[in-house]
Amino acid sequence: MAKEEGIVLRTGAGTAWVKTTKSDACDSCEAKDACSMLGGGKDSEIEAINKIGAEADDMVVIGFESSSLFKASFLLYILPIVFMIAGALTGQKFSLKYGVDETLFSAGA
Repeated sequence: MAKEEGIVLRTGAGTAWVKTTKSDACDSCEAKDACSMLGGGKDSEIEAINKIGAEADDMVVIGFESSSLFKASFLLYILPIVFMIAGALTGQKFSLKYGVDETLFSAGA
C-alpha cells in the first residue's frame, strides 16, 4: 500500500480534501513530470474518504492500494497501444476486402 502525508484543507459528506506533497518515491520515478495520479506540480489536492473524522488543518496519512496505480498506468500507457494495433489490423482486413490501399484504412483515413 502506498502512503502519503498531507494536511486536511476541508471536509464534507464523509470525505476530506487533503493537500499532499510528492514524496521521495515520486522524485525517483521517471514519469513524475507526466504523472496524472498526483498532477504535474509539487503539491496536490486529493479527495479521500474520511473514516477517522479528521478536521481542517489536521495532519493525516492517506493510503491507496498499489494495484490502483498499476491499473491507472495500464489504462494510460498500455491500452492505447493495444487499440492502435487492433485498429491497424482491422484496417488491413478491410483494405483487402474493399481493394483499397491498406495504409489508408490502417491510418483511419
